[in-house]
Parts: sequence; C-alpha cells; structure tokens
Amino acid sequence: EDVYGMDHPTVGVTLNNLGKALTDLGEVKSAREYLERALVINEQQYGYTDIRVAVVLTNVGNARGDLGLFKEASEAFSRALEIYEQHGAQLANPLVDLGNARGCLGDHGGKRDLFQRALPMYEALHGRRSERVAYVLAGIGETYGDLGDERMQSLVEEALSIYEELNMEPEIASTLLLLATCMGHKGDFAAQKELVERSLTLGESAQALICLAKSHGALGDAKEKCVLLEKALKMEEREYGTDSLRLCATLYNLANAYAADARGSRKVEVMERILSIKENSYGGD
Repeated sequence: EDVYGMDHPTVGVTLNNLGKALTDLGEVKSAREYLERALVINEQQYGYTDIRVAVVLTNVGNARGDLGLFKEASEAFSRALEIYEQHGAQLANPLVDLGNARGCLGDHGGKRDLFQRALPMYEALHGRRSERVAYVLAGIGETYGDLGDERMQSLVEEALSIYEELNMEPEIASTLLLLATCMGHKGDFAAQKELVERSLTLGESAQALICLAKSHGALGDAKEKCVLLEKALKMEEREYGTDSLRLCATLYNLANAYAADARGSRKVEVMERILSIKENSYGGD
C-alpha cells in the first residue's frame, strides 16, 4: 500500500491471498473484510464482468457463507457464475458453490438443479467413481430428501459406496448420516439410530450428534435428545463462535427438545438467544 497506493491491482491480489489464508485459519470475519476490499479494487480496475472479479467473488461468497450470511453468499456466487458463463467457461465448481448457498436458504429445488448441471461435468472430468461425483450425488440426494423425493436413498447409497471404495472416512461418516436421515424420512428410526452410531465410530461430529438426538427424540427419549443437542451446540460454538447464525438451527432443535422434556423456561431462554443472534446479524428492524 505504501509503494503502490490503496487501490492498486497488486494490493488487490495481496488482499485476496490474505483473505484466503485467514479463511483457512478460521478467522473468517477478518478474512471477509480483506476479501471485500479486494473485490472493490478488482471491480474498479477490471470492470464488473472480468474473470478476475469472478475469482474474488467466489472467495467472498465462501467467507460470507462461513459467517452464516447465506443470502449475501448466494448473491456473490450468482454473480461469479454469470461472469464465467459470459466468458464461455463451463465450470462445475461455481454451480456447486451457488447450489450450496441456495440450499442453505431453503431453496432445495434450486440446489438440486444446479447440482444436476454440475454432475455430468464432474463425471466427464473425473469418472463416475470419483470423489467429486460422490459429493454431488450426495448433495442431490439430500435435496431429494428435503423435497420428499423417494430417489434419495439410491443416490446416497451410491455416494457412500464410492467413498467406501476410496476409503475416505470423514466423507463416509457424513454420508452415513445422510442415509440415516433418509431412514428417518421413512419412519425407520431404529435403522436411523444404527447408521448414526456407525458414523460415530469414525469420529464424533456435531452433525452426527444432532442426527442421533433426532433419533432419540423420535423414539421418545426427550432427555437424551437434550443432552446430545447440548453437546453438539458446544462443538458448533467452538467452530463458529457463540454469535454465529450457523448455531440457529441447532438452537431451534434444542428449544423444541426442552419443550418436549417439560422445560419451558429453558426453551424461552434459547429462543431469546436466537433472537439476539439474528438481531446482531440483520439488525433490529
């Protein structure tokens, strides 16, 4: 900055690289600040439709998403995809980035459509039995579950078989949880619980604890559901911080679990915390 000035392209490159490094270290708030500055510089230097702007937009979208700002993340990914398409680039990653953001906003049909567009691209590049194809298959399967489509199970099982073939234990664990969710949709809560317990043998995660909590709740054990959700919440707080929007889904589940366990005052406390997080993120109005 001293040598080139605040708005020089070299400064933009450095800001972008610094933002990516901070994102990798989990310092997402600082990362977003640097990346948003890099985006402004690139837009000023190269125009709003330059490929270099799309690259920074993707990083900005990731940082916004990590902070739970899914609407803002979706806007960044959507702009990046439009720029790539204007330049004739057919890339799967921007489709998946935007799809994930849309899914976080509850647009499960939008996520499904974007992932379905990405699937043949990944398959052509890497083959059907590849990690990227498994990721997209699992993602499409998840949207099918959200949309009540019975095809969920076959896609998730194919994704699981690929991950098992590649011996990718973290992905096996998360896909077992997805298959457990499928069993929950079918009302087979005993099978759901068994799949979650298999996942936990590969490593404990907040996602696994939440899924297991739902199984206990469906089987009538509200107290154990509360215990598991409290443990999952602590893990999420360590990962995202205590004021992240990403906590809200687990907090909602915990509030309902407290109500089922006849602890109405605790439910009120949790709902007030959710309100506080949302007011801090979006404003009181």
